[in-house]
Amino acid sequence: MSSLAIHQEDGFDRSICNKVFYEKKKETYSLLDKQNSIRLLIKTLDNIIKTYNKCIHNKLSIAAEFDKISQVASLKKVKHASIHSIIGAKLSRGEELSLVELYQASNYYKN
Repeated sequence: MSSLAIHQEDGFDRSICNKVFYEKKKETYSLLDKQNSIRLLIKTLDNIIKTYNKCIHNKLSIAAEFDKISQVASLKKVKHASIHSIIGAKLSRGEELSLVELYQASNYYKN
């Protein structure tokens, strides 16, 4: 007699096992989504810093450079394309960026 048959005789319910595996699979995908989101936010922040530093180093207008990114994003039909203009204006005034602004700007850097 196979072990599967013994479990079935003992009242082993495969639906419970399947449900547990399904929930673990969902948790794994959720964790991977979170990791990918964090990576994208880091990539976005890195690109913003690079643009900012390029402006400082080359004595360019911060607002104008971020406006260019906003225009390119708009042409590409990127969601929240205008956020780069807002980011440029805030950085040129020395203001901090919010996490929401970084999240919105990340749409431009998605593959």
